[in-house]
Amino acid sequence: MFASICLVIVLLSLLALHVSARYGKAGRTFNKIPGPPPLPFVGNWLMFSLSSEKIWDKILQLLDEYYPIVRIWKGYSLGIFIRHPDDMKAIMSCKKNINKCHTIYSIFQKLNNEGLIVSGGKKWRQRRKMITPAFSPNILQVYTEIANEYAEQLIQTIKSQNIEIIPDLLSIGLKYAIGVVCGERKRLSVLDLLLAAELNNLIDEKGLKEEVETFIVTGYESTGVALTFTLMLLAENKTAQELARCEAVGLLSQTDGVLTVADINKLEYIERCIKEALRLYPSAPMIGRIITEDIKLSDEFDSAVHSSNKSTKQLDVSGNYEIPIGTEVVMNIFAAHRDPNFWPDPDKFDPDRFLPENTKERHPFAYVPFSAGLRMCMAYRFATLELKLVVARILSHFVLEPVDLTADVKFKLHVALKPKNPCRIKLIKINRQ
Repeated sequence: MFASICLVIVLLSLLALHVSARYGKAGRTFNKIPGPPPLPFVGNWLMFSLSSEKIWDKILQLLDEYYPIVRIWKGYSLGIFIRHPDDMKAIMSCKKNINKCHTIYSIFQKLNNEGLIVSGGKKWRQRRKMITPAFSPNILQVYTEIANEYAEQLIQTIKSQNIEIIPDLLSIGLKYAIGVVCGERKRLSVLDLLLAAELNNLIDEKGLKEEVETFIVTGYESTGVALTFTLMLLAENKTAQELARCEAVGLLSQTDGVLTVADINKLEYIERCIKEALRLYPSAPMIGRIITEDIKLSDEFDSAVHSSNKSTKQLDVSGNYEIPIGTEVVMNIFAAHRDPNFWPDPDKFDPDRFLPENTKERHPFAYVPFSAGLRMCMAYRFATLELKLVVARILSHFVLEPVDLTADVKFKLHVALKPKNPCRIKLIKINRQ
């Protein structure tokens, strides 16, 4: 009898929780957002009981099906996926909703890391202010000197292996990136600033460890992924590769092979190639925020959504949705960068999209590979310099031939854009007299 009473109490409590969550004020507001019908108690969570690769595909499918926003009930937790630039602008530009949702950043949770990438509020503001000077123009030149050294080491390592097909391009990119990130620690760097802050009691030993881990993990993964897809795309696009090589060889011949920040800034075509690679394959494909203050998405979408591409799905929704406190908002950068409403022929590699005349009228939040707003990546200038330098040097030594095609790459859910299988490429030595 007692057991039966307890069971009834538990069931009634669950029912009360269900009614309160789904049909209370927040639940009613949340249910106005389109999304798949939720099951009682578990919500939509069962549809994500998949492999990491299939979860990635499922998210993209839902974003297409419910374009441009989809609601997900995670049991009684609230979650939405967005991809439209207006919606991303509303979230990224908000000065109050700056806290990251930990669902996306599980790798840092495993490291027990609450550093700059995942921290919020006062802690994030203090750490950001502390580390920002590490990316000043003067210190960027120091990083560039280190990047020159490790790029040359990478070239010599590839040549010494005496093989044409690189069996895992990402591992090559990661070795270069980790060399630069760790190499910087020998000179004026992020670590120096953190050590100085520790001496002044502005950060403790745990905090110092958090930030070092943060920059190693994010620095090497993001650069490694970006380099992988830039090289693969250049291998597949011969005309772009030759234009980029001519630019690289011309500049390197004038500088005895050592590039300064001013030199790297002259690599305009290579920069456009890298930007287009980051559009198609952003190193951070999703960014998550937790809503700490109710926010309303844009009342109406930007007129640019009605592109000249008549095959594009036209929007008949206003986007006038309220996002209640506690909602996890996941901004899918990968899907945003391939939205045909903003990117004609979105799957095509076309560096000329980033010519000044072609960017003038583009929505400022249609392209956000380094995020935007207050939490924009502070190292984006360094990352761009680092990538331009190593791409230029590789192109000056090798002709790139495709082995695996980017269109065939499958991804698994991860904080960085992670290929399921190794990506191969052929590097043919250029013999110059």
